[in-house]
Amino acid sequence: METTDVNSESGNSDPKYSYYQKHESDEKPVVAWAKAWNGPEQVICGHDAKRGLQNEKNATGLDSGACYGKKLTAIILPDQKLVSVDS
Repeated sequence: METTDVNSESGNSDPKYSYYQKHESDEKPVVAWAKAWNGPEQVICGHDAKRGLQNEKNATGLDSGACYGKKLTAIILPDQKLVSVDS
């Protein structure tokens, strides 16, 4: 089991998620919801397996791609620790 601090950096360079880039236009690029949320409330969300785990200042996107054979992730409150297991 992996435990990670919610405020750590994350990213997903797996090519199967790259089609998000194909939907960007020159005028209005696609921005991850967790990155766009400015708070002040801390929001915990899911349903963005294509982007993977998102750890931003005021939003945590927990979807880490379990439906694609990646990881299933949960958050332990109030410590805000992430726990991931292989799917």
